[in-house]
Amino acid sequence: MIDSTSHWQDTSEADLSTFCGNLLKPLHCAEVVNLICKLQSVGKRPEHTDEKLPDIGSDVAQNLNVLVVEDSLVNQKLAVAMLQKLGHEVVIDNHGKEALAAIEAHAFDLVLMDIQMPVMDGFEAVRRLRQAEVDTHLPVVALTANAMRGDRDACLEAGMDAYLSKPIRLQRLADVIKRVCHAE
Repeated sequence: MIDSTSHWQDTSEADLSTFCGNLLKPLHCAEVVNLICKLQSVGKRPEHTDEKLPDIGSDVAQNLNVLVVEDSLVNQKLAVAMLQKLGHEVVIDNHGKEALAAIEAHAFDLVLMDIQMPVMDGFEAVRRLRQAEVDTHLPVVALTANAMRGDRDACLEAGMDAYLSKPIRLQRLADVIKRVCHAE
């Protein structure tokens, strides 16, 4: 619930129980993100979700070390919440240049790479990553708001293994992770 008054603060818990959460106007980004993360960690009742939980069987890769390269704080928090729900460890970087340094310093099983970022975009970061790879191949999944015809092909041509358009859905994310991490 979003409300522009504070009269709900004096309302009993029983009256507020019909809402999953509440925010007061004016909205502040941190409060919205915190509420979203809180609500994602709470088990959803079936009647309140349009998204089924991923079918996570024994054949699905879990406990992966995942690097999320994303410049938006909100998208970072959402990606972390989803990946942790799937059982993965997550590291965040804000742009491609940071990502390349992190990949050089640490072992990752998967990279989720935004395309449009400051300093170094996802295309350039993946091109440089692929040039530096010798005997290994690190799976990279493009995360982008670009959902136009040809965007998927551009990502794959740049060296990415898969493509997800935003907003990301938990089941789609689980399916792509399963596909790219078992393709090796």
